[in-house]
Amino acid sequence: MRIPFLLGLLALPQIAAPQESGDERWLFGKLRFGMTTAQARAATPGIEWVVLEGAQDSGAAYSIKASQLLDIGGTRYDIVLGSQYGGTHDWVLKSNATSANAAECDARTAALVADLERRFGIFEVPGEKLMGTEAAVPVGKSSRMKTDAATENFRGISREKAMKNDAPLYYARAKHVSTTDDDVDVMVMTDYKIKPARECGIRVDIQGITPPPEGVNVTFDPKRVVAGPSISYRNRSLRELGVPEKPLEILVLCNMQGSTGKVGFCMNDPDPYRRLASKWALAYRLDTGATDPEDRTMFGIEIPITMGPADVRDVDFENGPVLDPKQVKVVSGDRVSPEGYFPEDPALSKMSADITVRCKVQEDGSVICGLKPGTTSPADAFTRGAILLAEHLEIETTLRDGTSAVGGFIDRRIVFRPAASQ
Repeated sequence: MRIPFLLGLLALPQIAAPQESGDERWLFGKLRFGMTTAQARAATPGIEWVVLEGAQDSGAAYSIKASQLLDIGGTRYDIVLGSQYGGTHDWVLKSNATSANAAECDARTAALVADLERRFGIFEVPGEKLMGTEAAVPVGKSSRMKTDAATENFRGISREKAMKNDAPLYYARAKHVSTTDDDVDVMVMTDYKIKPARECGIRVDIQGITPPPEGVNVTFDPKRVVAGPSISYRNRSLRELGVPEKPLEILVLCNMQGSTGKVGFCMNDPDPYRRLASKWALAYRLDTGATDPEDRTMFGIEIPITMGPADVRDVDFENGPVLDPKQVKVVSGDRVSPEGYFPEDPALSKMSADITVRCKVQEDGSVICGLKPGTTSPADAFTRGAILLAEHLEIETTLRDGTSAVGGFIDRRIVFRPAASQ
């Protein structure tokens, strides 16, 4: 059973990296689509850029704005340039200049679409079909834009009358959809109102993603996996949710930092199994082959998650060797405080508990724990808390004497005390 898991943001088209591309279609004056905010500032000395969004700690700008900076098709545009996620780039161009009439606003839009068509390719009419007085108007060499007009009472006016008599309300739309990896999505939107000042408002949205540098692999390859959800975590989390009868295959779309291979964000979902799959995906780290540790660019990656009966294990805590603590090499998790795992049940708030759990070492160094045979616990909630705490432990699978730790037991004593006693 396969569950697709799609994230629109990460499905944006890819564009050539600005420092590597000689294609003039990306060039708008001194700016090139795909520049980061820092590159845009450096390319336009003397231009005042206003930071709209940024990081307080590092001072990095995610979104910046400059007024009347670009001239496209004879009209000057403000620009908002964003590159918040490193590899994701978006521009918003705006012009709100007055116009003599709807026909002049229409001509400005047509000139804009023609210029953008020369750069990016054919623009088409958005939507499945025309309605009412809407019209599909040829622009540029092979493109079309959708226009419509209306009275102040929103009664439709034919395009012919609107262009001849100056319609009180007029709009135009045109859209270019990416078709290749070196393409972008572009949407043109125009709105004209005769009152109060015959303003011709034009907006252009351009979106794309810079592909990873040569030699950096941001696709999921099992051979490149450095870290992932542990055997212990998969076992515990799936048992808590409920083990499905048959394996589920869930494709999770995430963001991954190219320089570290660490997954930093995954799309969440109301479905509990998809939500758990996202949590499992966040544990992955891959060897991307990157050589620039300072690069913070994030890239989209599809992570296949399979969860089912094979992820849960029944552990026999009665039979097996108990490892010598002096021989165990701890990687992490041995300093987790019991305070964060004290039961939330008010009836237990003043109780203490001294619990010994037994943990079995798995082949990845994680541990699956349970109450040590022959010991007792004052309440199941304390037992669960002790197990959760203990399963943070991760050890090296080889002991100090060179023998294997896999399959061996580690006994851990967990002491819970009421908050007032801590």
